[in-house]
Amino acid sequence: MAAFVLALVAVKATAAGSLVVMQRAADASWTRPDAPPLRRGMLANGVAIMASGILTGAVPGPATAAVGLSIATGTLARRIAACGVPMLVILALCPKIVALFVLTPAPVKAAMLFYVAGFIMAQGCQLTTARLLDTRRTMIVAFGLSSGLAVAIAPQIFVKTLPAIASPLSFGALMAFLANLVTLPLVARRAELTMAVDIQAGRRASEWFANVATNWGLKPQTAILAERALAELTDVFVMRGTQSLSLSTRRAEDRVEIGLTWDGDPLPDRAASGRAEDLLGSMEAQERFVVWMATREAQRFSQRRAAGGTEARLEFED
Repeated sequence: MAAFVLALVAVKATAAGSLVVMQRAADASWTRPDAPPLRRGMLANGVAIMASGILTGAVPGPATAAVGLSIATGTLARRIAACGVPMLVILALCPKIVALFVLTPAPVKAAMLFYVAGFIMAQGCQLTTARLLDTRRTMIVAFGLSSGLAVAIAPQIFVKTLPAIASPLSFGALMAFLANLVTLPLVARRAELTMAVDIQAGRRASEWFANVATNWGLKPQTAILAERALAELTDVFVMRGTQSLSLSTRRAEDRVEIGLTWDGDPLPDRAASGRAEDLLGSMEAQERFVVWMATREAQRFSQRRAAGGTEARLEFED
């Protein structure tokens, strides 16, 4: 049972990686994995594994070599699957035709593998560097790669002790997955700053978050948006004459939360869109425009009454 669970985790991790690579190759504006299609793909893979178990067949899954070949040739249309499935059914029912592929000369197989492996490794490197690598992510990548290389260098040891996952790809993926799972509680980080509100407050707030973003390895775009939001919101407190402002930030796995606490009334609610005439309107209209400017790129903006003042929270995707 334990060997089955370990093998299943490795298979699912490999399937998830193949789906993410395909998703990235098919979307020119890709910045991060799109969860709903990945969930559907993993569900389909799980149903196929259950069906193969009931029929006592081989475990199915996305072929990494096929993913590399699709990216290399640019064939990512869905109709290819509609044409390919009947062909695979015919091949499954005609062993003699399959024998033609089995009898392919070894040099030809090696050349094909070398060609496809290049695209697989290139896509993997691009996914790895799609975001800044902090110490934790660097160690996860290094641990997964070194574990896979260890199996490739000394396979006999793993065949004797862990035959279910005695594959460089499966073992490396499993080790990276476990390392990420174990270190996930270490992701959440916090930083705080309390400062006087004066003409230089916006600059100090931006510089403070810039240092935090560098230490945490945030995406450059996330850091820019958060720095801009802090600078613009701080200008509102300067206009109000607020004496002190407390800043806090918390980082989760895929987002950054920023909190502002001050003594005084809440900020105006965020408008659906900004209007240029608000800049020449009342103080409240000007503040509403600045709040819109500061929070228009935030995933979420909320305010609530806190002890002795007001607290505002912004959330940015990272």
